[in-house]
Amino acid sequence: MPAIETLVADINNGAIQAVGIEPQGGGRNGSSTISATCLVEHNFMHTRISLGAAPQHRMMMANALDSLSFNASYLFFEDSRATVATMDVNRRIVISGGYGGCLYQVYNLGNGVFKCCHIARPAGVGAEANVNLMNNYARQAGWTLLQTVPTVGLIGNNNCQQVMTVSQITPNRRIETVRIQVGVMGVIVGTTAYSDAI
Repeated sequence: MPAIETLVADINNGAIQAVGIEPQGGGRNGSSTISATCLVEHNFMHTRISLGAAPQHRMMMANALDSLSFNASYLFFEDSRATVATMDVNRRIVISGGYGGCLYQVYNLGNGVFKCCHIARPAGVGAEANVNLMNNYARQAGWTLLQTVPTVGLIGNNNCQQVMTVSQITPNRRIETVRIQVGVMGVIVGTTAYSDAI
């Protein structure tokens, strides 16, 4: 039986076979500029994850903007910049969707604090500009890069219609991330796992 405490592992091993609709709404729990020069900003919403009934055990995500019953954060995407959500003891899970070639990175800030970043990568000349700005800011701020998850070329392959990432701090002191390829009706059609000690 899958559980929130083992969410990433359960997605990767097929115990969770589908995802629901991502949180909607205009509000944000975190919406602030981190670096105007490097185009980096907080942009996330507290989210309540639950797991649907068998056989799929669909991962459901609900807006918990004004609730204390959140167990995750949803990291939003914006064109032409990097958006960031904090992952820590109070928010052990960060979910992000809407990838179409963007880069996802997880940085370690120390003391149990991590930053999950959804970095825009527009097609054509300058595709890496936002990635370079994010990396420059992180270096200046003393953030340590822990994981890099590419999403280029996945849409349209293996019936993939959407790409998502889910990261989690696990009790055995690891950051586990799964890149999810989502098909029709939210069915998961492919996963790639990343796991690093902290």
